[in-house]
Amino acid sequence: MMSTFGDLMKNATDKGLLGSFETTVTYTPRNGDGLEISSRLGPIRSAPQRGARGEMLPQMRSCRISKSDVAAPSVDDSLLIDGVTWSVDEISDETDFAATLELVTIEQGARHGENFYSGGER
Repeated sequence: MMSTFGDLMKNATDKGLLGSFETTVTYTPRNGDGLEISSRLGPIRSAPQRGARGEMLPQMRSCRISKSDVAAPSVDDSLLIDGVTWSVDEISDETDFAATLELVTIEQGARHGENFYSGGER
């Protein structure tokens, strides 16, 4: 099977985006199975957020992934990185070839959707 010029460019761009800084993570769509992919991770950072019971400090980071690995990333998908589960909170930059995901730690309850809660018993 012969590749099109677009496929060749996409593969070259993907490799250039990730390059030698890639880290293997497990990407899991909200209602799907996990898939090991390569990504480029930003540093872990904390951002104060006022919770009902005082200050919470959710851990945050960015993650750049190739669209050839995950064609349609979505908010509330998750990534397993070095044994820690992160939730996709926002997609801050998306092209035909790659996406930058803004992540928060699920364990710290930074995202309060129907499946996430922090702060003890309701």
